Amino acid sequence: MNKKLPKPGEVYVYYIEELKKYGACQIIGLSDKSACYVSLDCLTDHLPEREEILKWKPLYLERYRYHHSMDTSWIDLTPPPPSYQCLGEFPLVTEKLSNSFSGIWPSGWSQICEARWNSLDEEIRAAYKKYVTSGEDVIIHGKTFRKGQPTLTDDLYNHLNERDSLTQFPCILYAQVEGFSDKLSKLIKSAPLLRELQLKSPGVSVLDLRGTGLENLELDMTGVTRLYLPEKIRRIYLYGKIEQKLVIDDSACDEKLQPINMRVSLKKAPISRFGMTEFRVGSLLFRDILEIDAAEVVECFPNIEVLRLTGCPGIVQNVQMLGQLKNLQVLSLCDLFGFGMEFLEGIAQMPELRDLDCESIPKDVGTEIKKQWKGKLDVLSVTKLRDENWLKENMDNPLRHWDGSEFIPPAAYKKAFQCYKNTRKKLLEAVDKQEVLCIAQEYTEVFNKLNEKYEEFIETEERDDIFDAMEQLYEDCVVRRFADGENGLDITWEEIDKVIEELREDW
Repeated sequence: MNKKLPKPGEVYVYYIEELKKYGACQIIGLSDKSACYVSLDCLTDHLPEREEILKWKPLYLERYRYHHSMDTSWIDLTPPPPSYQCLGEFPLVTEKLSNSFSGIWPSGWSQICEARWNSLDEEIRAAYKKYVTSGEDVIIHGKTFRKGQPTLTDDLYNHLNERDSLTQFPCILYAQVEGFSDKLSKLIKSAPLLRELQLKSPGVSVLDLRGTGLENLELDMTGVTRLYLPEKIRRIYLYGKIEQKLVIDDSACDEKLQPINMRVSLKKAPISRFGMTEFRVGSLLFRDILEIDAAEVVECFPNIEVLRLTGCPGIVQNVQMLGQLKNLQVLSLCDLFGFGMEFLEGIAQMPELRDLDCESIPKDVGTEIKKQWKGKLDVLSVTKLRDENWLKENMDNPLRHWDGSEFIPPAAYKKAFQCYKNTRKKLLEAVDKQEVLCIAQEYTEVFNKLNEKYEEFIETEERDDIFDAMEQLYEDCVVRRFADGENGLDITWEEIDKVIEELREDW
């Protein structure tokens, strides 16, 4: 494995499978732990000569909200990926360093996105640029909406009728809605820039997304037995109660696309390819793991390059079988237990492994990983090692990953965990809807005070954790409590969610 770190001035080329071209970048700066690159404005079908490289300029981005912005970023200071080729050192095309940090070497995604943007009709591109920041309104059936809004929300979706389209909203890129219908299918197809669908409670058994421009899907699969994937699918996240008999039809998918990024919540789902054949999975994340057999992962996804497994917390069986993933470059385990030194036997069999991230795993295993693998990988991170006592105390704690986080003060975590335990006790004793709503209010006020006291440590990820923790409490202490047929509390999660949303302060 190449261990040579990049130097300023070096130009690297990499093959972009989807475009069938070589892209390139130049290192323009270094710090102690990071390198700054700039993408180069070149797409070539051959490895270039020095005279050609000397003519290259920085790549400027024009798509969507970019307005001639140079494509630069800071990345972790690691050797380049094995597929990269260094063409030597050249004069810097720019000395302007980036203000952003992506962490990983470029893969050609910027060039793919620019090519996709340039393939759109000029009128579509011009309309987006004109209205995205214009502030202009449009009136639909007597109600006013912003013409440049980027998202099809339930508010707009429910206001439109079967005869309407989204042509009056040229900037819509996302749909965040509940329930699937022929109306939604028609609306999606009428928005040329709409690329992402976040769908809750679909309410149908067949979900057909063919013929749309959708690339990114976040789907509640409850009740769905057949899913037809769109032609340009790139990322897919499946959650909810995923049926064992689910069939995912990927026959319409474009085989020329780069391998797909797939995420699945295993809380209520099996490990399966669900009949997919053309669907090339390059990156796979299984989250909400209670128990997982590594042998099943290998059987279903033998060619993946990136694998991330996250428990809640979870138990891993046959962990040594991961050694059969011969193309694996990145492996991440978080909140997973039930394995020992056989894990080291597995990773020793991975010839392409260059990035290993272990967070919240058995202490003895993590300690041995540090000893044996230090200096042997491009990236090695082993943090928050846990002993058996920690696992017993935190088995049902959804905020467990706050313990030891560099972004969360230890005192804030302890008080947050205490709040969670107190809230659980109160919900188990609640007798009516009003009492539950008051408990939700008290829960929110605790985090308001914590955020104020500890210098606003609650950001997007922590905010989601707080909502998720309360939703788990609702499921455990309200829904399941009355699952045996007793008279339940007449309250929905949406009502609790609304209380927290209205009361939370600056987080």
